[in-house]
Amino acid sequence: MDTRTHVSLALTSLLAAVLASAGVAQEAGAGPRPEDPRIERAKARFDFAAWPASEERWDGVPLAALAYPGFVPGDLDFSADGLVTRTYGGEDGRPRFRIEIAIRDTAAAAREALLADLASLASPRPVPTAANAGVAAGDIGFVGFAPRDRIAWVAFARGNVAVRVASFDPRTSPHPDLRAVAELTDRLLRARPALAPGTPLARPAIAELRPARTSCRAGEVVPLDVAAGEILATAWIVGGAGQGYVEPGADGRWALHTTKAGRIDLTCRVLGANGLVAARSVAIEVGEE
Repeated sequence: MDTRTHVSLALTSLLAAVLASAGVAQEAGAGPRPEDPRIERAKARFDFAAWPASEERWDGVPLAALAYPGFVPGDLDFSADGLVTRTYGGEDGRPRFRIEIAIRDTAAAAREALLADLASLASPRPVPTAANAGVAAGDIGFVGFAPRDRIAWVAFARGNVAVRVASFDPRTSPHPDLRAVAELTDRLLRARPALAPGTPLARPAIAELRPARTSCRAGEVVPLDVAAGEILATAWIVGGAGQGYVEPGADGRWALHTTKAGRIDLTCRVLGANGLVAARSVAIEVGEE
């Protein structure tokens, strides 16, 4: 069901930035793109060539099922392309940890997403594999430790899904059991049937994005009609020379509030129940007041 949640468009982690830069398409005729030196170093440091080559694929992750005893789900962000992030707080309302999920079309791409995350690590401290650290999660995974042997983060790839579980502050007590969180996340993922080879991922679809009008004057409000089926959340990106913001009205209908003249390239992004994303755009010309 569309909860009409307005989601923050801020990036939430280094993983988002690294994945975004790693996923930029090459320009036509530009030739092979040089390998990022950080990626090359990470391949050697984490023995990438020896990682298990599972080709299993899942149709995303059941986000509503990602429930952890003693923790309450909080903010949900999917502003970074192909990355869903959710925070979880304690009963006192303070955020304790976050989960970042990168769903890819292939298992190889998920392993590359995990490698990109590891490449962002600045600490030279040894990073054990999940198996060596006693964490049963993923085809391949790694664990970062904080002082007092507390787990600061767990990052793993299972089939075509890369996951990172990270504590907001490993120094706080009580500290969340990230080993249990990572293992439960992995089990919830594997509880769904794997896809048959060649089956495309079931992404959500925006059947319609229709503004009440495609031209207006700065300061005017333009109602928006969106038909997107069953989704968990909606986010809006206002681009172009014009300016404005989108929010739901008292009747629940989305509306663009224009604030500056110029063409607005308005994008609606929706999040499906399985963590996959769809987007659709429309142009609106905004004249001077």
